[in-house]
Amino acid sequence: MKIVFLSCYSGVVFRGAETVCDSLAKSLAKHHEVTVFQPKKFDADRPYRIIEIPRRGGEKKASRTVLRFLRLDQAHREILSFSLRAIGKCLFIRPDIIVPMNGSWVILISKAYSFLSKARLVVSGQSAISPDPLTLKLRPDLFVCLSAQNERGVKEAAPKQKTVIIPNGVDLNAFVPAPKTNPYGLPRPVVLCAAGPDRYKNVQETIQAVSRLEGVSLLVMGGNPETQEMGIRLLGTRFRQAKAPHDQMPAIFNSADLFTLVSESSEAFGVVYLEAMACNLPVVATDDELRRGIVGDAGLYVEDPHDIDGYSQALAGALAVKWGDSPRRQAERFDWSKIVSQYDREFRLLQSPPR
Repeated sequence: MKIVFLSCYSGVVFRGAETVCDSLAKSLAKHHEVTVFQPKKFDADRPYRIIEIPRRGGEKKASRTVLRFLRLDQAHREILSFSLRAIGKCLFIRPDIIVPMNGSWVILISKAYSFLSKARLVVSGQSAISPDPLTLKLRPDLFVCLSAQNERGVKEAAPKQKTVIIPNGVDLNAFVPAPKTNPYGLPRPVVLCAAGPDRYKNVQETIQAVSRLEGVSLLVMGGNPETQEMGIRLLGTRFRQAKAPHDQMPAIFNSADLFTLVSESSEAFGVVYLEAMACNLPVVATDDELRRGIVGDAGLYVEDPHDIDGYSQALAGALAVKWGDSPRRQAERFDWSKIVSQYDREFRLLQSPPR
């Protein structure tokens, strides 16, 4: 079977969707012909084919609100350009399954291609719990929901949409427990937060909560200039903000004593929780249905991330507990080898639907 992924940011950034794309492609490549269109290749080789579609810069936004609403601002125009060039190359590959990893123009162009060819369009709800209305109007052949909440949202908006629930997974061979290291020289214990620059990740609240714990350090992988300034101001030498390629993240997780991420409940999943737990790190997460389904009994929960006192108490409580191997055991429920078999089954059903 020929499977094509369109990933507008793979090789450039290493967020959840890009990690999922890489992991899925590697696993599916064992039995299928897999191609990923992305703007930049990885430093290390992959068992699947990568076709580079370099991102092109655009003009500065003249009317940001209107252009963004019309999906014609600079960012969307770059995605449109990427999508058109990738689909043009698909004419020579003639895939059986096409999987756009990003929204808006990528899905729209992929839908047009699938309509004119025999390719089946598969969309995964990686961006948010609430599905994009445009995506559902395009009626992909299959919508992969990451959770029961995600599926409820899809069914409420489009009752006839074909769905399946398949959570994201973690590579248990890459993310494994290892002896503690301290590459950044932070005083122990070290709380780790891996998050992008987006405000809904609540990294600023994490900095404030850790600042109330005497002798506890915070390592932020990602963040933005505002979190950098706040961390230095509130934590001083107990704070470090850095970035690292995804293949270096296992060592980063193994340098910490606790992982925390208290994103808003609109976040679609959170692969980083699985990666932390696979390295046997306990977790402090947002208290909602999705996070409890991911973390289970391998951590503590914060009902309101903006309640700094409550958040700080949860961190202190988690640092005081001896968790044993419960985080690793929880992560084993999301082994990619199990997850990818579900994708493989659904892809085959799309090719040969039961009578």
